[in-house]
Amino acid sequence: MEEPKPAPVKNPKVYQLGCTDRSAYMDAIELRANRIEAGHMGWDIEDGVKAIRSDYGYIGPLLRPWTSNYSLQEPHADKYLSADQKKMIISSLKDSCVQEDWDELKMRFPSLIRREIVEVFLEALVLKDIFARFFENPFWYFDGKTSPSDQTGDGDFSARLQYLYERYLKSKWLPGLYTLLY
Repeated sequence: MEEPKPAPVKNPKVYQLGCTDRSAYMDAIELRANRIEAGHMGWDIEDGVKAIRSDYGYIGPLLRPWTSNYSLQEPHADKYLSADQKKMIISSLKDSCVQEDWDELKMRFPSLIRREIVEVFLEALVLKDIFARFFENPFWYFDGKTSPSDQTGDGDFSARLQYLYERYLKSKWLPGLYTLLY
């Protein structure tokens, strides 16, 4: 006896590269990026970009479903954003995104990205915050309180701890410990 066929999906999204779902499309993009990185096509990627890409490799698969669920779910959803909101998004991505008019910037992207631009920018904003908060300032969550009754703590404590840590790493004391940690 034949198994019943699943019901056809109404209005399925069609992605480029012969993919029928976003996950397969992102896998295809990652495969191409890995080929470029391995030197099989394209150009060499600098060490810093390789490190960021490696870190993103762990975060991206966790972040992608979240941004997909919490962004507007229709193509060209940016039509709901005001001009001020679009400017704020682009300016929030300073040093991570070209600072130009939304519509001009949007036209630089492939058609798939243009359709999903809100989701792409949401992912970029979250990634920028993750990298700024966790990678650039790993002690951000320390509040500097001295006891449970301390209500204010020290607002600069995490910066002080980061400075102390950097000084420790540069010191000559226990030179082998650094290699054990990394």
